[in-house]
Amino acid sequence: MLAPDRKPPMLLQQPGRMGPLRLKNRVVMGPMGTNFGTTDGFSTERDKIYYAERAHGGAAMIITEAMVVSGNARNHRRLALQLRQSLHRGLRRSEKSASPQAATGIIKPLLSVKFSRDKDVECLLSALETGDPTTGRSTFILKASRGCVVPWHFHTAEEQLIIIISGTVLAEMTGHQPTWLGPGGLAMMGGHTPHQFTCQGRSTCLMIVAFDRAYDIYWGKSG
Repeated sequence: MLAPDRKPPMLLQQPGRMGPLRLKNRVVMGPMGTNFGTTDGFSTERDKIYYAERAHGGAAMIITEAMVVSGNARNHRRLALQLRQSLHRGLRRSEKSASPQAATGIIKPLLSVKFSRDKDVECLLSALETGDPTTGRSTFILKASRGCVVPWHFHTAEEQLIIIISGTVLAEMTGHQPTWLGPGGLAMMGGHTPHQFTCQGRSTCLMIVAFDRAYDIYWGKSG
């Protein structure tokens, strides 16, 4: 039996991983409504202090509260409005206020993402969010226009995770039935597993895609 001063750290205190992110521990703060914004949707100094204090408390990852993209969608008088530029500045101040030693992660409003057109699929835009796809793990945000088809292809990465943010996606993968995915829908593919995606419905499709190793792509169904 270990001496009291030699007990192994609790699992909660041990480093962990979420997709491409390496976390200093396994404490993740879930999204909680604060109503610290102004009545017209702006960020405040209180926002910055609130998130900075929780980062200093030791949480390895902090998930911010809900933010709406339209003033008409607000169900609380002080709910943050994503379109407000001051909200973006406030979140950046919150990120800088958190000690790098206290928390590991990023905070990036969706409107700050800079997309570029995919060189292979004309109707697809992509933005690198984390990591280096040439050497290891990486996370991308993809934006596909209505009717866009990302044709059959595969990757050598062993773990490929796709999460739908908005829109309706028809996911097809060898060995599986075609499946409709809405917001929150998920698909995971192993290495060399052919798949294709089609953005259907009435709106643009937004997706998060994560890879567990250097990115590559091969077109066709021969995985």
